[in-house]
Amino acid sequence: MRRISVSSAIVAVMMNSAAAQDVQDYPNKPVRFISATAPGGAVDVQGRMFAQKLTESVGRPFVIDYKPGASNRIGYLYVAKSAPDGYTVLLVNPTFTYGHFLGGPAGYDPIKDFVPIAQLAKAPYVLVVNPAERIANLREYLDRARANPGKLNAGTVGEGSFYHLAFAWLHGEAGVQVSLIPYKGGAPALVALLGGQLTASFGSPLSVLGQIKSGKLRAIAVTTAERSKILPDVPTIAEQGIAGYDLSTWLGLVAPAKTPPQIINKLNGELASAAKDPKIVATLESDGGTAVGGSTEQFRQLIATELTRWRKVIQDANITASD
Repeated sequence: MRRISVSSAIVAVMMNSAAAQDVQDYPNKPVRFISATAPGGAVDVQGRMFAQKLTESVGRPFVIDYKPGASNRIGYLYVAKSAPDGYTVLLVNPTFTYGHFLGGPAGYDPIKDFVPIAQLAKAPYVLVVNPAERIANLREYLDRARANPGKLNAGTVGEGSFYHLAFAWLHGEAGVQVSLIPYKGGAPALVALLGGQLTASFGSPLSVLGQIKSGKLRAIAVTTAERSKILPDVPTIAEQGIAGYDLSTWLGLVAPAKTPPQIINKLNGELASAAKDPKIVATLESDGGTAVGGSTEQFRQLIATELTRWRKVIQDANITASD
C-alpha cells in the first residue's frame, strides 16, 4: 500500500510539473480564435487583425476558426466544452451577453463557463433620421414620439436584435412608444429610412457617414458615453437627457473556465500591446471604432454590467428572439 501511495505521489508531482512547464512555454502550438459568426463580418475582420498581430509578436500561429449557427450558440458551446489550456479561445460581441436571455435555454453561462481575457475594440451606433421629418435632435424625436404614441416608425434588424434592444432601452427610459419595424439587415433598414418609410434607425458610423455628409440622413445622437471621432459634432444620447445610456458594439476574447491565470495574463498583455499598434488603431478609427485592450477585470465588469442591463431591458419590453 505504501509503495502504491508513494508511486501515486510521484506521478502527481510529475503531472503537475509537466502542466507548469506547459503553462510556462505557452504557446507552443497554434492558438485558435473561435468565431461564432460567419466569415466576413466585424467579428471576423477585427478578430483576424488581432490574430495576425499576435502571430507576429508571439511567433506562433493565431488563427480564426469558424463555428457559426444557432444564434452563435454553436461556437459558444464548443469553446465552453474545450480544454482550458489556452489553445481554444472565443471571440465575443454583445450577443454573448444579451443572447443569453433570448430564444430559450442558452446552454452556456457567460460567467460560470468562461473567463474574460480582454476587450479588443468598441464602436458606437448612430441614431439617424430622414431630414424630411424635420427632427433636429434627440429631444425633438422623443417629444414627437410622446405626442404621437406608436405612430413613429423605427427600423430594427429583427426581434431580439441589437438595434431592437437599443431602441427598447432608449424608448423605455424616455417613456415613449414607437413602432419597431424589422428588416433583414441594417442596409435594408437604411434604404427604407432614405425612402421615407421610417422615421429613424441606427447605423454604424461608417455605414451612415456618406449619407450624413450628403444631407440624405441627419445624425441626432451617438450611443456611446463619448462622442465619435468621425462625427464629433453629434452629441451622445446621455448628453441629451437619457442619463447612463452608454451602448457600443464591441469585440472581446474569452477562454473556457479554469484556464490557468498565467495564460490569461499572457494573452491579455499581448492583446493590450496589439491595441496600441498604430495600424490597428488607425484601421479601427477609420471605421468609427476604438481599440481598447484593457485589463481582464475591466472586461469582466463590462460583461457583468451588460448581463444586468439586458436582463432588465428584455424582461421589461417582453422581447424574444426572431429565430
